[in-house]
Amino acid sequence: PWSYQLFPNPDRLTAEYGILLDKVWTLKNQKSLAAAVYTQIADVETECNGFLTYDREILKMDAVKVRLANIHPPKVLPDARDGDFAWSYTTNAPGSDWMQPDYEATQWQTGVGGFGTAQPPGAIAKTSWTTSDIWLRREFVLPPGFRPPSLLTMYHDEDVEVYLNGVLAVRAKGFVTSYSEFCITGEALKTLKPGRNVMAIHCHQTSGGQCIDAGLWPSLEDQ
Repeated sequence: PWSYQLFPNPDRLTAEYGILLDKVWTLKNQKSLAAAVYTQIADVETECNGFLTYDREILKMDAVKVRLANIHPPKVLPDARDGDFAWSYTTNAPGSDWMQPDYEATQWQTGVGGFGTAQPPGAIAKTSWTTSDIWLRREFVLPPGFRPPSLLTMYHDEDVEVYLNGVLAVRAKGFVTSYSEFCITGEALKTLKPGRNVMAIHCHQTSGGQCIDAGLWPSLEDQ
């Protein structure tokens, strides 16, 4: 029998499925895609991306998260794939408290995310950003009784730090070539509250193409 240890990490496989379905929904919304088929129901000898192991004994993906990917509920904070959303931004180094909710950013510019150039694969750059650094802020409102988001969706090229209400939520190095999902720190999730909240991002670029954009997925619990 095949060893389960030979198969991809279940959490990673589920995340990759979610990323794939997110692209499918983007094509549906933007290009009127009518249908999509995921053919790898069970693993075979040379492909290990199925829902089930080769012997059909183990369900490898998280069923709740797979259901969420398929019903595609509205995002807590949509990203550039879902439409045009305004951010406050600056390319001049701000004060050390730039990520705090009450920081005064009235002197910053306003632009539609994402920010960058058109060269990176999979990027959506609606506002030009060509300097080495950019700082972004975006306010969003959560209703009473909200469920905290479970994941942050982001395209980053290159190094990035994301804050929720002034607390570090995600830090990532290097770059991606498509929108990816990132776990949010528990400390940052605790800061979210009904009413006004703030996402703040700093992205640093060294060479090549560049782009930054982010959003928030709803909770995976009780869907």
